[in-house]
Amino acid sequence: MRMRCGQYVGWFAGVAALLGLGTACSRPESMEVRQLVRIVAGAWADDGSRVVYDGQAQRLFGSEDDRLAVAACEEGERVSDGTARWRCFGQSSDRPFDPEYLLFEGEALRQSATGSVWQELYAFYPYELLADPAEDTFQFPAVQRYVAGSFDPDAVVMCSAPLQAELPESGTVHTSAFRLRHHTGYLRLSFSGLPDEAADERVVAVELATAGQPVAGTYGIAIDGVAGEWAFTPGSGTTDRLTVDFSEAQVTVGELAECWFALMPWTYETVVLTIRTASGGSLTMERGGLPIRSGVVKVQELRFRDGDRYEAERTLVLDAAALEADTIYGSGSVEVDGVTVGYDRLRSVVSDGETCLDLATRTGVLYNVTPVPGVIVRIEVDFATSLGARFTKVTIGETSGGGTAANGTSEGVNMFDGGAGDARYFRIEHTGTVQAAVIRHIHVVYR
Repeated sequence: MRMRCGQYVGWFAGVAALLGLGTACSRPESMEVRQLVRIVAGAWADDGSRVVYDGQAQRLFGSEDDRLAVAACEEGERVSDGTARWRCFGQSSDRPFDPEYLLFEGEALRQSATGSVWQELYAFYPYELLADPAEDTFQFPAVQRYVAGSFDPDAVVMCSAPLQAELPESGTVHTSAFRLRHHTGYLRLSFSGLPDEAADERVVAVELATAGQPVAGTYGIAIDGVAGEWAFTPGSGTTDRLTVDFSEAQVTVGELAECWFALMPWTYETVVLTIRTASGGSLTMERGGLPIRSGVVKVQELRFRDGDRYEAERTLVLDAAALEADTIYGSGSVEVDGVTVGYDRLRSVVSDGETCLDLATRTGVLYNVTPVPGVIVRIEVDFATSLGARFTKVTIGETSGGGTAANGTSEGVNMFDGGAGDARYFRIEHTGTVQAAVIRHIHVVYR
């Protein structure tokens, strides 16, 4: 049931029979009596779950690795064999794979090993999202793949109406059809009016944030066996941020026509959309009122307008040339790209044929006297030795000398996060007594 189209979503149907379980699913190590169920599933359109866009209709097809999680109720009560509340149903090898007519098989959940019993069966798709067969929770992905013209097929949640089945002690039984409907809804977001100055920037992600409302993560599953209904509720492990990953797409901001999200149904009161680029830039647009309904594609155009923000990252480069460092330890200050940078016990040295900065042990320090003309996102320090890195402390904050401090860890480029707030000051100091900190260059990245 992997979606190969994003414009029409039908219902899946199935017929079940008792038989052997395929190797694609895990199974209990031992059971006194094995009651095995095969599900034969086809696909057809149903008016209640159809999603039509631009007047075109396309079919929903299955994939060979599709699996279902199946629960059971007897007289309205959930069935458990003592170790599991769900069974994994994999596709049968009894016939060649047909994407329009799937054949599944799996074990029945039985509390009693004797006599026949009537059960209502409930199917959840996909099995892979289920957290544990002994638990009623699933993980809705907070990171989804970019798929041109559609949503990520791995971010689809479907559930079935209850299916009546009379299970004998052993043998084979056929039931009526499983009918799977989409619980997730979908957002097809198109963009217009994006800034020309960002057109050549490569898109790495599009983020959707909901100002505290859960949008992904852990959800609880509740089955009302009397009413024959499902309920999905956010748990403690949820997040209000969902990301579509463009890392393999090779799409620029100027080429970005649309982005699809699979979403849990809800009315999201505030939505912040952020397009992130490979250079560290961001385009941020805040909107209100996003209703998402199960099985429905919401089509919405997002036009960049007054009040939206484009923030390109800029870099303040500090090296021996920019700081006009002498070969003798000294103190002073110099202006670099409009920022006054001060230093104590700093000099230039040649390391492996490259001119580097050298911060003296204990007292070597480099800092800005006037604020950086933007919020510091991160500082990248390229250390010539791991020992020099471990004894160099980098502090980033809203005031000179204040804020978050961290030490380097290894030779090469070490990254120091700017954190939250309006951080515009940095301080880089050597705290060790054994070896000076030799630094190839420092990049202060800000927006």
